[in-house]
Amino acid sequence: GGGLVETFAFGGEEPAEGQSGGDGVRLQAPLTPLSLARAVAISSAAFGAAASRAGVAGIAAGSKFDPQANLWPVTSPKHPGPRPAITYQLGDGSNLDNTGMIAALQRGASTLVALINNDEGLPAGGDLCARARQPGADLSALATRQFTEKFGYDGEAGPYGFYGHNQVFAKEELPPMICKLEQLRAAGKPLVLHRRLRTLENNWWGLQGGDMVDVVFVLLDRSSDFEARLPAETQAELRKGSDGRFSGFPNYRTVFQNTDLTAYTASQANLLAAFGEFAVMQNAKLFKELFQ
Repeated sequence: GGGLVETFAFGGEEPAEGQSGGDGVRLQAPLTPLSLARAVAISSAAFGAAASRAGVAGIAAGSKFDPQANLWPVTSPKHPGPRPAITYQLGDGSNLDNTGMIAALQRGASTLVALINNDEGLPAGGDLCARARQPGADLSALATRQFTEKFGYDGEAGPYGFYGHNQVFAKEELPPMICKLEQLRAAGKPLVLHRRLRTLENNWWGLQGGDMVDVVFVLLDRSSDFEARLPAETQAELRKGSDGRFSGFPNYRTVFQNTDLTAYTASQANLLAAFGEFAVMQNAKLFKELFQ
């Protein structure tokens, strides 16, 4: 299926008529409306994939701990209906794709900016260019999986996601891109990389393939150019590493960066926002040309 369902109807039963969409489709109201608090809870359930695979004393953990809702597809000639609503376990979108790129390609986007908030930078030490070009190399070890999985390198996905169907670009496109990312980091630049790529057929996600798309990948890693422009006090704090207020910058943890489960301090958030602005402004010509 595909398409969109308005939030006021999310979680209800499938329509008796017009499941393929259109104006004036009548829907039953769900028993429990989709509140903002519930939507935030679903999008924060990063444990969803792991819980769906776990069981205790014969009881599925996901059925007890994961948010749940009725879902039904918007049908089409390629995926005809009617199709009944089924109760699904729900979780953070990162359990499937943490970049939003696949959903954008499903909608036919031809120009994308992938802001990849990776929690680890490129590996330190060693020539990534040479390692990326080695026959049979596992490139998922050379950059965040959020990036490499789109080229068929998903590595060990572990219990926290389902990424095995996320390849949308050819494998051979990735080695020179990893090499370029390493060169940008060595030069002190933000990791902003533009490529024109041809999509592959992906039946799992309903992509026919063969489309040319412009993609700007933006990854998080240290940038000496940016840090050199910071106030002396901030630079001194960064040099403290894990003992300072900006431990891990710019690759903050998504949980327990501080004593609070998910919160960042104002200074941590502001520094990351300033770095994001710097990365875009240093490549302003590229962004203007793509979106003019």
